[in-house]
Amino acid sequence: MKPFVATWVLIGSLWAVWNALASGPEKPPEGERPLWVLTCSLSKGDLLTSECVGKRGVPPQTFPPGALEDPREVLGMRAVRAIQAGAVLRKDQFRPEPILRKGQKVEIVLEAENLRIVAPGQSLEDGGKGESIRVLNTSSRQVIVARVVDAKRVVVDF
Repeated sequence: MKPFVATWVLIGSLWAVWNALASGPEKPPEGERPLWVLTCSLSKGDLLTSECVGKRGVPPQTFPPGALEDPREVLGMRAVRAIQAGAVLRKDQFRPEPILRKGQKVEIVLEAENLRIVAPGQSLEDGGKGESIRVLNTSSRQVIVARVVDAKRVVVDF
């Protein structure tokens, strides 16, 4: 999908969720709590859009830890694994769209108070913004874990 089209899909999805949030939650049956759930099944790698998000009352005994209060946190992200319709939305079910691809050349940055080290590297896995991935330092041949900052740069957190 081209970036322009993907942007419009995401904007449309956010608009639909905003409208759902603005209209207020539907009253769940007595003793149940309204939670955001999937209204359609997703396969691993599928993009989450607002068409697959809805609210449903869930009994307290089946309330999962980590349930999302706001689905906008995961809209536009990809499913980590297959998820069935009716599942309560949790952040650990999704990952950001990769902006860095496996094998891509990157700049590895390590910063401290009065120190900045930059080294050439190569991504060993796909990664979305803010995700930690394995990166090969091509100068030292060492594999390190770094956080994706943008499509060309990773930062070592220590």
